[in-house]
Amino acid sequence: MKAIYALFEDALTAGINADGDIEFPFGGTPLTPVAVLESDNTAYQAEFRAWLNDVWLDDHRRRLDRLLKLHGNSGRFHSLVDAFRNDFVIPAVGSGMSNSSGFPLWKDFIHQLRSFTEISEADVKAMLDAGQYEEAVDRIAEAAGRHLFDERIEQSLRVIDPETIDGPVRLLPALFPRLVLSTNLDDVLEHTYAAVEQRFDEVLIGPRIEKYRMLATANKRLLLKIHGDCRDAEGRVLGVAEYDAAYAANAPTRESLALICRAHVLLWMGCSLGVDRTVTLMKDVVAGDAAAPRHYAFLRLPKDDAYRLIRERELAERKVFPIWYDDLEDEDLSIMSLLVGLLDKSDKLAQLGGGN
Repeated sequence: MKAIYALFEDALTAGINADGDIEFPFGGTPLTPVAVLESDNTAYQAEFRAWLNDVWLDDHRRRLDRLLKLHGNSGRFHSLVDAFRNDFVIPAVGSGMSNSSGFPLWKDFIHQLRSFTEISEADVKAMLDAGQYEEAVDRIAEAAGRHLFDERIEQSLRVIDPETIDGPVRLLPALFPRLVLSTNLDDVLEHTYAAVEQRFDEVLIGPRIEKYRMLATANKRLLLKIHGDCRDAEGRVLGVAEYDAAYAANAPTRESLALICRAHVLLWMGCSLGVDRTVTLMKDVVAGDAAAPRHYAFLRLPKDDAYRLIRERELAERKVFPIWYDDLEDEDLSIMSLLVGLLDKSDKLAQLGGGN
């Protein structure tokens, strides 16, 4: 619930600031609108309930109703709600969920890394257009040298100011308090959970994710960073050899991910789910286990309907079913409304003390 209170306090401050009443100086210390309300808990809770029910939920419910009318969304979303209600869902977080906090999408980041080498932009673009992401990273790493390559990853992907974290990622602690899976190297999730006093007990990087079952049974709060961390080159999965090792038969990363895919419903967010070893792994899991659960992904609706049909079929082979959002509204707002809908329609918002 602290995650939702944080969103309320942001909205409260922004709303009052918009009227020009920024803060009240007292003894040389600025007294913010939030501090005024916090001095009177009854008033604070009254304002919070009014915002939650009459503003926040109302806005997201209207947006969700529209999104659920898009291709196949309604049935898929309600199946996802059922799985979420039963604590069966694990979020799988990609770079798109960090984009609102100022971090690049993976493709853009590869171009940023290239700018520190003599490799031409055209060469890297050609490789990425051909789906050769791992090969492009290897070429950049060789041209940059190990020390510069590692330094650029760390300095470009670490959170310097937690106050800059924004977007739907901020709601994740309210929905998924215990277990999160991420393909990101940045530390946005660590700071997001710590900001609402839900710091992860363990961050398992690369092959160490095989420990998640033992730690989960001990009621630990876990983050699984399957492709590594920006601060540590060990366990990082970026180039061809690293992917080959991580996704080889019987490798800890591959085996643990396969187990998660068979035992839980994954909800992919901020991921393109294109040419990727993780996506290929999911296809292999389905081929070997017809009883594997269905997984879901929040994805932008293609403008071309023929391409949408191709994407639906490709993803279905991996038992991943898209819940589409269109470009009529901001991408972050659409994903936020889908996440709010999970809380709302599963009745977990009421369990947290919110809602009507």
